[in-house]
Amino acid sequence: MKRRIILLMLVCVCAAAVVHLARAAEQPSGLLEQADKLLGLQKFAEAEQIYLGIVQAAGADAFAAVRQLAILYITTGDQPKADAAVESLLTGFAAQPTLPRDISLVADAYIKAANYEKATGLCEYITKQWPDSEHLLWAEAGFAKLDIAKENDTAAEARIDAFITDFIDHPDLTEAVFSVAETYWDKAAAKRNELLIEQQHKYLRKAVSRWEQIINDLPN
Repeated sequence: MKRRIILLMLVCVCAAAVVHLARAAEQPSGLLEQADKLLGLQKFAEAEQIYLGIVQAAGADAFAAVRQLAILYITTGDQPKADAAVESLLTGFAAQPTLPRDISLVADAYIKAANYEKATGLCEYITKQWPDSEHLLWAEAGFAKLDIAKENDTAAEARIDAFITDFIDHPDLTEAVFSVAETYWDKAAAKRNELLIEQQHKYLRKAVSRWEQIINDLPN
């Protein structure tokens, strides 16, 4: 058992290292980084104030701050503020080249909050706004995560395999697959909390399988 746990940790670390290279150029700076740390620590009120200040300053980090505010409000269950932040993201930053990916991050927050209707709406927004484009990767990954969250295991695996095939040359494919594996990991943690150990192991295996695929099979 200890050997299996150690192997699992090594696989996760290696996969994370691969994805870290893709994210290196997007590291937050200054106040944004401080707010992100506070959000991670669930110090929501403090994080909110910093994000709002960044938005009001209207600088380079304003777009990221609006996205993070949306995630914060979703996490805390403040739906009116979440709706307002999402609307601001979609209408105020329509020209932002990374908008589809950022929409998918907000959809992820809705999935974690078990608000599948809102998450589905955002994934569908990507498909409608950017049809027949590389941005559809983020919508397809989002739909796969929804299938995982709702335990539609066969559909999830089929969708993941399909978008890997369809977007094999996409520069962000590794990140998308990694995020799907994280959803499997989160599902395993939820099953552990419910004392459903067999199902926990099933979703752990699925997470590790996708992380191994990143390391062994996908272009870096």
